[in-house]
Amino acid sequence: MDKLQRALKELKRLWGWNRYYWFPLEPASRNDLLAFDCSQLEAELEEEEFQDFITAFYQEEGVYVFSEYDGIWVESPPRGFGYWHSELCIADFKLKNVVYWSHEGTVTLGGNRLINSFKKSFPFCEKIICNWGYQILNDT
Repeated sequence: MDKLQRALKELKRLWGWNRYYWFPLEPASRNDLLAFDCSQLEAELEEEEFQDFITAFYQEEGVYVFSEYDGIWVESPPRGFGYWHSELCIADFKLKNVVYWSHEGTVTLGGNRLINSFKKSFPFCEKIICNWGYQILNDT
């Protein structure tokens, strides 16, 4: 099994993502998740700002990119990860911080460091959490 396939297997073990639906469309076992409706998020935060945040957050090492249809690859630096992807997940190489985009127009942030950095950069985000985005950390 190559490195990318091992990473996919470990992502499923750690986060429960199986290349299809994930939180908020499906329940998740973790509580370090924050989900947004992309339409609401885009009304408050320009897509370019979101892309810049993702690029800056993962800049040091790049990301694994896990796609439902297009396989797995490494992207460094990560660029162009805005709002409108479908069944796509990116993760740092330690699989501690993930971003998932659903075909329903949601984006989910996973991992304490990523969530805390997003909240610090965009404090208004609390008011636009997706109705389904109920598994957030209340003590961050």
